[in-house]
Amino acid sequence: MNILRTGIGDPVSDQLVTWKLQHPNPPPFCTDLNGIHYPNLRASLAIVWMGHHSSKIAHFSSALPVSTVSELTSELPMPLVLGAWNLYGYADTYRDSRGFAVKFYTEDGNWDLVGNQIEVFGVRDPFLFGSLIRSRKRNPETGLLDPIMAWDFIQQRPETTHHILKAYSDINTPESLRSINGSGVHTFKLVDEQGDAVYCKFHFISHQKFELMSTDRQIKLAGSEPSFFRGDLYNAIAQQQYPRWTMALQVATVQQAESYRWDYLDVTKNWRLEDFPLIPVGILELNRNVKDFFSESEQSAFSPANLVPGIEPSADRMLHGRMFSYADAQRYRLGINGMMLPINKPLSHVASYERDGAGCFGPNGDGGKINRDLFHFDISFNCGAHGEFVVTNDISRYTKAKLFNGVGKTTPCFVRFSTVGGELGSADTAVDPHGFATKFYTEEGNYDLVGNDIEVFPIRDPMLFSDLNRSRKRNPLTHLKDANMWWDFVSLRPETSFHTLQLFSRHCASLTFQEAKDLQGTNPDYFIQDLYDSIESGNNPSWLLYIQVMTEEQAQAYPRNPFDITRNWRGRLSMIEVGRMTLTEIQSIILLKLSKLVLQYQTWYLELSQVQTECFMDVSYPTKILSDTVLEPISHNFR
Repeated sequence: MNILRTGIGDPVSDQLVTWKLQHPNPPPFCTDLNGIHYPNLRASLAIVWMGHHSSKIAHFSSALPVSTVSELTSELPMPLVLGAWNLYGYADTYRDSRGFAVKFYTEDGNWDLVGNQIEVFGVRDPFLFGSLIRSRKRNPETGLLDPIMAWDFIQQRPETTHHILKAYSDINTPESLRSINGSGVHTFKLVDEQGDAVYCKFHFISHQKFELMSTDRQIKLAGSEPSFFRGDLYNAIAQQQYPRWTMALQVATVQQAESYRWDYLDVTKNWRLEDFPLIPVGILELNRNVKDFFSESEQSAFSPANLVPGIEPSADRMLHGRMFSYADAQRYRLGINGMMLPINKPLSHVASYERDGAGCFGPNGDGGKINRDLFHFDISFNCGAHGEFVVTNDISRYTKAKLFNGVGKTTPCFVRFSTVGGELGSADTAVDPHGFATKFYTEEGNYDLVGNDIEVFPIRDPMLFSDLNRSRKRNPLTHLKDANMWWDFVSLRPETSFHTLQLFSRHCASLTFQEAKDLQGTNPDYFIQDLYDSIESGNNPSWLLYIQVMTEEQAQAYPRNPFDITRNWRGRLSMIEVGRMTLTEIQSIILLKLSKLVLQYQTWYLELSQVQTECFMDVSYPTKILSDTVLEPISHNFR
């Protein structure tokens, strides 16, 4: 069947509908639920400095903007009657929905207000964001501009009507960028020093007179002066004719917002000015051009996730989608240390535990000696093999995943063994949690079960994951092994106790401590060699897969939090055999096939949003959700 599938082969079509029916409210956090690639947008117009922002909004918020950098971009190309799109390098004067993004360098850090000229958006569902953007690009088959793609999307999404009407109105054909207004589009929350909150929308009202550009002039300038808007803005600032905007708010109390005539979070609709009048809060003035276009414009990075105390996101799911995808796109475009670039660097002092990574320069974290790079996860010894998983007990009463349905059903799989605290090339037998990651190649797509040989995890807070990982690495100052870093972390986190006891117990190792220590010097590849020799000699290793099942009622009545991964599920929940996994073929080309193996899993937040389900299956942590089932850590050792 020709249905939409993700990059790992999972069907999408009914998943979206089913998930939304089960979860009418937006999730607490946005994740890349279905693996759809986000189109990495690229700013296409000029960026200029501004000199001051004179007022503050202390009555509603504790945020204190002090200076800003502003960007006028063309993020969302809209169709022209001639069928052209405003892509990078295209003429400025084409009819388009123009971005209006402002970066405030405040004493509390950078705040990015990433908005548009049009105060409403084309879709309200972040799942459709990528489709919206791509529908306005070139046809991937012909490489030609194709207005049919855009109109195919528009006619299937009636919520785009408001945005399309504004896109084809006179406001979208200005004579100058200096005369356009800007809007933050989304509903935000302002929180004062007492913790009281109100909802708001941000607007920038131009001081320059709006003049309409005729269609004939648009077409003429598109050919004779395609960078007309950029030149107009640059020349005006160079001649000290500084453009100015009034920053204004629309403010609604929680009660006013919740009782409004339509959903106050719906980005396809605006708040009427007669209901919530504009409240001026400051003046935005652009008074300096960039000195180097590449370093100050091309390398600038904006994300709605960049907020400061006093300004918070609302529950608008489209805002949460942009908070996730924009930051992800900037990391892809500029690298993990893109925020160190001068144009993106905050004025406030940075003291974090995020260190190293490609493109690192300047103060490297400046927050402590523990080497914590949030996006650099070293895997120590890599050892893997192919095999097959055979179902021995049909569990279709618990899950609709076809992988586990039908006794005798066989599914090819791949297993990777690794260590966590070691480093590439270190000895296999060091005292360390051993990773046990399995990739099932199912008819419904790939399913990754990424677990460990210890059935509990040392922490329950994902914010501490990088701290945990890097505390086991080398000291970034001396580059020596430093056990004090690990024990410093453990002593501050009492929830690590159960995991630490398991780590140093005999039940996690088949060797004595002395044997393991001796082998580190005499045969550092002991485990890899053992696996290779076993499969080569026909003594194929195998494991039984079990699950523990808990109903929703049992979970709610359980004596402790069933989602706490620092504790296991007690033996009162019986082990249910599911199948047997046997490894039959050693991986021969380690570098090509094993080190490039990608294992994916959904975030812990998404698992928590799935509480209202039929049952809880306990297999490993972290895991990828299969259909409507939640997978949790298993309380069993498969030796």
